[in-house]
Amino acid sequence: MKNIDPKVAVSPHRSTYITSLAVHFPMVIKEEDLDTLEDEWQTLMYSKETVQNLTQTPTSFWSKQQKVKDGNDKMKFEDY
Repeated sequence: MKNIDPKVAVSPHRSTYITSLAVHFPMVIKEEDLDTLEDEWQTLMYSKETVQNLTQTPTSFWSKQQKVKDGNDKMKFEDY
């Protein structure tokens, strides 16, 4: 579960595919949402909001990521 640490989550040395972990939690994320989750995982590393929040606790970091919006005022990361 080290991948939930903000510094690990955006590290170039992180787990390449989040879906390899997510498939073990079918009650949390549906199979049809895995591609979207993977896209979001790849986008996470390049989000300026992500870099600004790296010093926070994992709970605070992920809570803030859940509220990030894109340029069209749409949630950048979906809530599953």
